[in-house]
Amino acid sequence: MTYDVIIVGGGQAALSVAYFLRRAQRSFLMLDAEEAGGGAWQHGWDSLRLFSPAAWSSIAGWPMPNAGTTYPGRDHVVSYLRDYEKRYAPSIGIELGGALRNMRRSSNSKSVQQAGFTLAPAHR
Repeated sequence: MTYDVIIVGGGQAALSVAYFLRRAQRSFLMLDAEEAGGGAWQHGWDSLRLFSPAAWSSIAGWPMPNAGTTYPGRDHVVSYLRDYEKRYAPSIGIELGGALRNMRRSSNSKSVQQAGFTLAPAHR
């Protein structure tokens, strides 16, 4: 398959980039080694909290719901990230659970190998 952009990782920044690529009508695929959405937050301490209120911590396109506390905790952030992925799942191509094996660049193209198959970005 060919894509304009391949996003490596599936955290907050990757989801935001995917949102804007979709709005720009660019083809893309997001690759994430995690088995489920939630980025690195799902591996953090139970006491982990954002240092900003939910209203200032949203990803483009969908506000983070109020957590009922000033600074949302880990479980709230993980839930928001997973819900965000579900909300945009039809328009965000995401491959979960496969480690990136190889990235290659030749003189006229680039390819990425993950989970036993090779993906080539569209060349413009």
